[in-house]
Amino acid sequence: MNRRSTRWLSLMLLAAALLIFGVTAIPGTQPSIEFYTADRLAVDYPGVEAGIEAVTMSWKAVNLSGDDFMRMEAWVGGRWVLIGEHFAPEKSDRIVVSHPLTFAHPLYRLTILNGRGEMIAERRLELSYAETGTTPQIVQFIAPVRGGVNKTALNQGAFSVPVLWHIENRNYNQQPVIEQVTMPAGEVIGTPLSELQTWQPRQGEGHIRLAPVEGETVFLRLRVVDTGSQQTLIESLITLPVVEQSGDEAVRPLPPLDAATRDRVRAIYAAGRAQGNTPQRFMKIGDSNIAADSALCNFGWNNYDLGEYEYLQPTIDRFKDSFCAASAAAGRSFSAAAVLDPTWATDTNCLPNETPLACGIRQQRPAFAVLYVGVQDLERLAWSHLLPASYRDNLRQILAMLMDKGIVPILSTFPTGYTFHNDGSADTLNAMIVQLAAEEHLPLINLRASTVRYPNRGTDADGFHMSTPPGGKTSFTGNEGLYARTLYELRVLEMLHAVDAAVR
Repeated sequence: MNRRSTRWLSLMLLAAALLIFGVTAIPGTQPSIEFYTADRLAVDYPGVEAGIEAVTMSWKAVNLSGDDFMRMEAWVGGRWVLIGEHFAPEKSDRIVVSHPLTFAHPLYRLTILNGRGEMIAERRLELSYAETGTTPQIVQFIAPVRGGVNKTALNQGAFSVPVLWHIENRNYNQQPVIEQVTMPAGEVIGTPLSELQTWQPRQGEGHIRLAPVEGETVFLRLRVVDTGSQQTLIESLITLPVVEQSGDEAVRPLPPLDAATRDRVRAIYAAGRAQGNTPQRFMKIGDSNIAADSALCNFGWNNYDLGEYEYLQPTIDRFKDSFCAASAAAGRSFSAAAVLDPTWATDTNCLPNETPLACGIRQQRPAFAVLYVGVQDLERLAWSHLLPASYRDNLRQILAMLMDKGIVPILSTFPTGYTFHNDGSADTLNAMIVQLAAEEHLPLINLRASTVRYPNRGTDADGFHMSTPPGGKTSFTGNEGLYARTLYELRVLEMLHAVDAAVR
């Protein structure tokens, strides 16, 4: 066979091979992903953790045929989780960024599969976190244990408690660490609920086994720690009382008004009616615990469950327009002194040189007033070096002005936690509230005395806001025995029911 014949035979064999293997042997005809990208690769970590951060992903695949289809997955919790499939070969789509539930960056993969589910092509996309100087905030940290920690069970090492936490604005390498400590040394004892190696969500619940302690208090600490430097960025401390006996003790009803208090209420109310006060209205006087959309607002929003207290529904109906009404005499950081200071009258409807209290009275003309003042006075007395007697003088002036206008004051003591002015000053101011209520024969809600055995003495992690159940709903189906704000809302309803009945 000559050289020409050999060449032709080779060409014929090559052509036959191409026919046998078909297009799959021709370069450029295999299914493939030409590109897979996002409109931005750096994402906001707090947004990712909150489930609100999204990017626009774009891709282009070519040479799909028959039963071939596309699939997108995210790496979450150590495995690939389906985002979607059967996408168009070329597309842009808005994708909410999936948190990997680790300290790693978000990772995605886009694949092409055949009809048998076999992967033909794959491309991965890794996002990063934007470099931002976030400052984590501890929104809530509480161990909801009713009635305290049983001393016998604690000493036997057989007591564990639930712990709830909520942190906002943290970065991807910042970790909540929950541990039992001694105070004031801050020494860690027992087994921590969380540590640096295992990622924890910004909001969650777990159980921590308590170690025996000396004394009458268990201390639990939440720290937000930088996993790289191991520096503590922010921390919060809560307490649980150690008691001889613990249990689900029912919350006792509010004691009835004594005869002297009923007579005083009737006299003030009658004077107010003569001045034109509105019978079905009360005003709020105090700090952020009761201002704006905080305590009591749920009754105006129908966000409540009365449980066994259905008899209080008519009271809610009667005062429905007052529970979340704005008050010039209630605002963030309001102290008893601020209520009497015209410079604190920030309401645009207040007159020149009018105090917040006078402004609120003029605008609302209520028959009753709910007071929650004293928390911010602790701060004021600390930095101004005034004597506690100045608080009593201011409170007495507030009461005098209210009664002069025919408005029935409803006083309340206030709880504070271990980390907020734990020097006896809160007890001093609360004692003054109790004393003034007794002297003037005025209605009193002794909230502080009722929440001594509540987790963290009835306060949130900051030590001065009333503790609030997760979700914020007012539910008298057990929460009134755990959270001071829920108990306070019950007590206010009970007191409004009592004073309203007294004046009818």
